[in-house]
Amino acid sequence: MGVERSVGYISQTLQAAGQQAAVYNQAVVIPVPILGEADEIFQGRQPCLTVVDGRSFLVLNLTPAEHRDGTTWGADLPGFGRTGHPVPGPGL
Repeated sequence: MGVERSVGYISQTLQAAGQQAAVYNQAVVIPVPILGEADEIFQGRQPCLTVVDGRSFLVLNLTPAEHRDGTTWGADLPGFGRTGHPVPGPGL
């Protein structure tokens, strides 16, 4: 397309889109129980804590994190539960 963008520009655009998506997602009502599948993915070397509905593949949570240990997950998942979505169980 002949358009060049810097990594910083792309990163800022993605951050802004993520913030808008987070606001939108707070209003999403899922009419059936979800099958929460929790894992982490990486953006470069940074882990992103992820929860996906195993039936629809709807991304329910995608949060950058400093670490990918149980303490970090333990701090992140209760906030996910406050959104009205059930928290995935142990062993994930």
